[in-house]
Amino acid sequence: MENINNILYQMIQENNSFYKNVITPIIDDNKALYIVDNNRKKIYWSTKCEEITGYSKEEIVNKRCYDSLLSHKTLDDEPLCNSFCPLISTMYDSKVRHHIVTFLHKNKKRYKIDVTTYPIYDGNVIIGCYEVFYLID
Repeated sequence: MENINNILYQMIQENNSFYKNVITPIIDDNKALYIVDNNRKKIYWSTKCEEITGYSKEEIVNKRCYDSLLSHKTLDDEPLCNSFCPLISTMYDSKVRHHIVTFLHKNKKRYKIDVTTYPIYDGNVIIGCYEVFYLID
């Protein structure tokens, strides 16, 4: 696990090709992005994530999704984190997933977001995922 996290931390450095080729275009497109390791611990939280959710990276990074304050739910108000988590599913079968879900903002209001999850590989092994999201009006 230590080695996997080292690889992920190296990937999110600004001089890394993953950062330049994946993270930068998403940020430039004004979408939020966060990265989790294979235990769903958040290791990267973009500035846009902070803007959309109200939570700073200091409040979110190193927390697991299911420990998180965001309380993701389906549109039917079913909790995602402990049952049907798109990140777990993507890590399991490597399929990109797209969902419309809600989250709990720091202001305690629930907002709808468009979410897409992607696997992160080291060679042929999935070592984490990243999620891209944006608010839906």
